[in-house]
Amino acid sequence: MSAAAPASRSPALVMRSLSAWVEANRADILLLLAITLIAAVPRLVLLGTIPPGFHGDEAVAGLEAQSLLRHGHLLQGQAAPYSLSALGVPAGTFYWTAAVVAAFGKSVVTVRLAYALLGIAGVAAAYLAGRIMFGRSVAVIATLLLSVSAWHLHYSRLAFIPIGWPLMEMATLALLFLAVRRNSRWLFAAAGAALGGGVYTYQAFATFALGLAAVLLVIGALEYRARIRRYARCIATLLGVALFVGLPMASFAWHHPGLYLKRYREHSVTRTEQYRQAGSVFNKAHVLADREMDYIHAVIGGAPAADEVDAAGIFPFVDRVTLGLLVVGGGVALWRARKAPYATVLILIVVVGAGPALEEKGMFRRTLGAVPLLMTVAALPLALVWDEARKRGPRATAVAAVVLLGVIGGVAGINLGHYFGTYDDDYEARFYLAADLADASHFMARLPKDSYVLFYDDRHAFPYETRIFIAPDVAGEDRSKEYGENYSLDPSYRAGEVVYIFLGAYVDRLREVMQRYPGGVAYSLVDKGSRETRFASYVLPASGGEQRDATRQQDLQRLASALEQLRLQTGAYPSTSGSIQPLCAFSGLNAGCALERVLAPLPKDPAASDYLYASDGKSYALYAERESQALPACAQRPPELNSFGSVLCVHGTAP
Repeated sequence: MSAAAPASRSPALVMRSLSAWVEANRADILLLLAITLIAAVPRLVLLGTIPPGFHGDEAVAGLEAQSLLRHGHLLQGQAAPYSLSALGVPAGTFYWTAAVVAAFGKSVVTVRLAYALLGIAGVAAAYLAGRIMFGRSVAVIATLLLSVSAWHLHYSRLAFIPIGWPLMEMATLALLFLAVRRNSRWLFAAAGAALGGGVYTYQAFATFALGLAAVLLVIGALEYRARIRRYARCIATLLGVALFVGLPMASFAWHHPGLYLKRYREHSVTRTEQYRQAGSVFNKAHVLADREMDYIHAVIGGAPAADEVDAAGIFPFVDRVTLGLLVVGGGVALWRARKAPYATVLILIVVVGAGPALEEKGMFRRTLGAVPLLMTVAALPLALVWDEARKRGPRATAVAAVVLLGVIGGVAGINLGHYFGTYDDDYEARFYLAADLADASHFMARLPKDSYVLFYDDRHAFPYETRIFIAPDVAGEDRSKEYGENYSLDPSYRAGEVVYIFLGAYVDRLREVMQRYPGGVAYSLVDKGSRETRFASYVLPASGGEQRDATRQQDLQRLASALEQLRLQTGAYPSTSGSIQPLCAFSGLNAGCALERVLAPLPKDPAASDYLYASDGKSYALYAERESQALPACAQRPPELNSFGSVLCVHGTAP
């Protein structure tokens, strides 16, 4: 008889083992699912409208995802760990965004959804880390607080890459402490993989990696004093796997340090005038300390002004209730700092939280990795109350449950109320997240394919990423003083309709263009609260240009006939000494006004401007701007008329 197959290979035994594992961990599985659903709701509702707008950096995520799907590489022309877009960022989340866009299609909501899912996964990873490090009570309370944290919520609802950082951070900690508990080199290797993968999320993940180095020393001192050689081999495994997984990014940074360190060098506090003038080491340390205090005040009291990139800081990201819990929880963590999990949280909060002292701008996103750790500290006193109540019986447990639900519910009410009430239509949020441009871009995306946009905006150029992502197929040009080469309201000839788009300081130009070029259709999007115009547009139909050109040609012929009639009376054409003048804008000053003797009133351009006239007395030229191809353009256009897209003309010479 043949030997029976090993029991370990039996599918039935595998299923029984899996069933037993699920039964043993049923409570944690159900809690994890419940908390994930709780975290998902505020991160998914109204995702396309709150916060308003769609920042250029968000659009970059969508454009990079499209490039990966269409061409198999990033916009820079290759599949790489680092994107050169948006001043240079790790590209890991862009590959994830491509997968989400492939599944759900291209839209603003889909791009934001990719990052919302990372935020939700980060909450789930935080539960696993908390459960392994501190137990179920701390894990549940900490992740509930994280679920309703306005800080974490804000970056979960924007298509900004920092939200991938907390996910990889908490995955690293969960696997690390599970490895310590089970003394498994395989789990140390898994923790190394998570650590190496984190470098593809956000540059500031490096602060977590730096703090983790100190954490590994603490774990060795507290948990492996009698097994130091074993621990050394485990750490070597962790670091080796981390280096292997992160090798593409490390290679890029080694070969292109200027690109990889560009953001750090541009935003380093050591480049500020205040730091340079500080002089002594003591004074420089004082500058750094002041910056750190400014950061703490901004977190608990709101920033003096919203962040110019992500609009964070409009209100305090740490509410007063959570702040009180942090103070008490910090004391608990310090009291228990001889235990590795507590020491780990404290070390990482200090290291990650020191980032704003070293770099300019982005203080909230550069410390996003501290948020799950802060919520863990805030959970400690509530977990103590819960665990103590459970020891005292059902009545104490019921009272504690009411207290905990009240506290967490209060924190949720404060944070969610502030967030959805403030970011719904806040002026600073709209301004920094390019909401007006996003609105205008959605409008442009609905234009007929043959439309041509004349774009006026004092803050953004026509090729800005938001417009490119939302309305990629619309043709147009910058006409603003800030970005255009030809600041003018005069429409260039286009085969289709011409569409004026006015934003910012240019919205008041709508009335002027309507007066100069009648026959179009005007549209304005007005803010319901402030009554300010978000953007204005004016559409000149394609047929209007042809009709106006026909009128112009008829007018020029009438004027030519009048000039011949006047020459017969006076012996010469009215002379401008060869210069080009408005036909008769100023009576008595323009030579062409003499035509009023034989033709009154003189015809006006259908766009309410003046016809142009030049003569040396023996010959003349009449000019008008040409909008369509219905009539031939003037063969010889004077340099003075280069601002016109095209010109109609009539010439004459005395016999």
